[in-house]
Amino acid sequence: MTTFLNYMVEANVCLLIFLALYTLWLRKETNFYFNRIYLLAGLSFSILFPLFHIEGSADLMPTLGSAIPTYWLPDYQFYANEEPSTGTAAGLNGWKLIAYLYFAGTIFCGAIFSFRLFKIIRIIQTQETYTWGNCLVAQTTSTLPTFSFFNFIHIGQADTLNDKEIKEILRHEHAHVESMHSLDILFISFLGIVFWFNPITTAYRKILVQLHEFEADARAVENHDVGVYCNLLARVALQSTDFVIANHFNKSLTLKRIVMMQTIKSKIKPWKLATLALAFPATFFFVACQDQVMEDIKEVTESSNMAITYPDEVRTQLEKLKAGNPSGIFNVIEMNTEGFKKIEDIQEKYSSLSKTFHLVDIPGTDVTSEGRYGILEFSEQVNEIIDQNTTKDQVFSIVEDQPVPKEGYEAFYNFIGQNLKYPEVAKEKGLEGKVYVQFIVDVSGDITDVKAVKGIGGGCDEEAIRVIAMSEDWNPGLQRGQPVKVRMVVPINFALN
Repeated sequence: MTTFLNYMVEANVCLLIFLALYTLWLRKETNFYFNRIYLLAGLSFSILFPLFHIEGSADLMPTLGSAIPTYWLPDYQFYANEEPSTGTAAGLNGWKLIAYLYFAGTIFCGAIFSFRLFKIIRIIQTQETYTWGNCLVAQTTSTLPTFSFFNFIHIGQADTLNDKEIKEILRHEHAHVESMHSLDILFISFLGIVFWFNPITTAYRKILVQLHEFEADARAVENHDVGVYCNLLARVALQSTDFVIANHFNKSLTLKRIVMMQTIKSKIKPWKLATLALAFPATFFFVACQDQVMEDIKEVTESSNMAITYPDEVRTQLEKLKAGNPSGIFNVIEMNTEGFKKIEDIQEKYSSLSKTFHLVDIPGTDVTSEGRYGILEFSEQVNEIIDQNTTKDQVFSIVEDQPVPKEGYEAFYNFIGQNLKYPEVAKEKGLEGKVYVQFIVDVSGDITDVKAVKGIGGGCDEEAIRVIAMSEDWNPGLQRGQPVKVRMVVPINFALN
């Protein structure tokens, strides 16, 4: 799972939580300013919380990331009543296709926003204005709507309004200006571009627009005749509104605004405030216990890499060395031809750096035998060393170029279809469903560490593992042009009919 995908999942979970709390506790409250601040805080924290991580929190609760594998190949459908069959060729990797769709949607929504912003800026530049307080005001006889954008106020169809009505409108729009409601609209518009696929952002926008109007109305009618203001509001309500990123005097929620102005205002109950106050740290704790969003790929995969690749003696020794030098960098090197060459290269290139080589004692091995390991310890943080000398020893969760079968995906699925057999035990028990087979494509393209991460039993798990393990080699995945180990998952669907 990519860090970006993890961030998107966690941020949208936060958006959902804060909107649900607003709907439960604040939707009917009349403290519009507090409601607005709560929503803005919820939006802000939703994009900030996923950037933090509580160390050692993996055991506190299941992580969102654990539910989404990095590379899922297309399903293979296997039927019990068929002879060995041919598979289907895979298209684009699922996550790549999702990424293309996401960025296409982002570009499209960004273009729409830019066009709307350009229309407003064009009006500001072309209309004749005068100064009213700290605002620039344009009064026109055109059918353009009445709206405000930061300190610019546009009054459309001004020839149909008298001086008193214009002053009422100016008071209302000035309330928008003083409260900086345009910043809110730009903020939610930006989130709407980033999270365009999530209808929750549309709900946030709708609620914020309503709160802006309620708040501006409340300030506009202070010490003024509410009835006169409501009559004016109703009379101009049929004007069109073409600028969705501006604040409008004549929104379609006119009836709600009139009702809200005539509603007796009440304070928010203390228990609601206490609940909302606890919601923010609780949400932060939940999200911070998820996968570290900003964590480097090396750190994300290190524990699983150690568990899969190195003997227990190596892992134990490495833990001791890290405890003695928390700020150091450690490279585990297997004592084979490639390992010795790596040591020579490091010694030559980084001769000026302070480093120590630790040979790990493993029962049944000697200094010249295969299976011997050493740990090279650097006493200072050098990112370049991590990039150049530990890449091949890592199991990556995401790479620039994913592994592909040497003969292509079609041949890979054909191989599965020709060799997979539906276990008799599973047939007798009527078992069917998906077996998710995880495997690692190593730096030479070999398939290793094949296992079923989720299965259905009845011998189906073992059969799926058997076939994947005996499949042809792959072209390895590449990171910065170097071959690396990549973990992948293929779902195999066993069906009786």
